[in-house]
Amino acid sequence: MWRKLFNATMAFGALAASAATAETACGPRAGMLQGLTREYGETPVARALAGPGQMIEVLVSPSGSWTMIVSDVLGQACIVGTGEAWTAVPRPTPAAIERPA
Repeated sequence: MWRKLFNATMAFGALAASAATAETACGPRAGMLQGLTREYGETPVARALAGPGQMIEVLVSPSGSWTMIVSDVLGQACIVGTGEAWTAVPRPTPAAIERPA
């Protein structure tokens, strides 16, 4: 259930990002990663499979700026979100998931 909700949320986020800007920033994933590292100091901190042939990555800089990209199996990627003040949250243990606070 959570996976379906996450996929639906990401699909909506991608559509909203596209609607909010006249042009979505897309290109070869390798070049996009190099550019984000060179220009903003952002490096990958998280990856997840989002659907058939799609991977989501979050890149974060030491200053807290972040970029979320979605890549496909052909090596193309699009920026679907950016922001500031990224804060890492510790991954919960299985026991913490079973016994909510």
